[in-house]
Amino acid sequence: MMSKLTASAYESLIDPDILLISNQLKKENVNLISQLYWELRAKRRDLTNKAEDESDSDNQDILLYFRDMVVELEQTIKPSLKRYCGTFRVGEWALSQMGLGPITVTRLLHYIDIDKARTPEHLWSYAGLMPDNKTYNNSLKEVCIEIGKSFVKYSDKENCFYGNLYLSELERRTNINDSGGYLDLAKEESIKLDSAKKSKSLLADKLIYDQGKLPASRIASQAQRYAIKIFLAHWHAVQYREAYGFDYQSSHKNIISVPDYPF
Repeated sequence: MMSKLTASAYESLIDPDILLISNQLKKENVNLISQLYWELRAKRRDLTNKAEDESDSDNQDILLYFRDMVVELEQTIKPSLKRYCGTFRVGEWALSQMGLGPITVTRLLHYIDIDKARTPEHLWSYAGLMPDNKTYNNSLKEVCIEIGKSFVKYSDKENCFYGNLYLSELERRTNINDSGGYLDLAKEESIKLDSAKKSKSLLADKLIYDQGKLPASRIASQAQRYAIKIFLAHWHAVQYREAYGFDYQSSHKNIISVPDYPF
């Protein structure tokens, strides 16, 4: 029978002194630990899946034993990084947003340098979220993709600000698509596919483009990217104030206010 583990199962095994280490580490070392967590989580899932498929009880017990060791290490790393994130105002703010955990926030703290990203647009470009931008940080882009997935996952929760933002943008873009607002773009994409080698999914997309519309998956991706960009703009606003002591003055109209603004 598969054993069930909870986060509290290993609380008594965590050395309190370990939780203080992350406050003393350099950013690159903390990021290394956060990357280790991602790898451990993936291996833990592999061990769990393998154990579920294993018919031999002895082999299953061995897999579960090592799976439990990985979980113990995970439960040691996570609170340590949470404490580290809390030493930054922007980190503490980000952790208050549903869908963001200490591993993700730690990686954002590592990759984002507010002295170099002086505007939200600079940050968007560095994260690979601007059209036709080929010079971006691929690791930061990967983190943003995970953030977007998390916003979608929790979008049905009333207190998930960016998940709700995703849903409202999805509805807005869907209405535009249904009314033919993306007709020119659909034609362009259809022409591109005329000379491309098409898989089954691309063939299905071609039929939609030919109707003057964008596939629903593309509309969803656009809405997801929008939510990520707004989050990064808010991150920029909080970190800018933390770094320089005054608010960033944006030139954008209809600015969406930062939720739970900590200043």
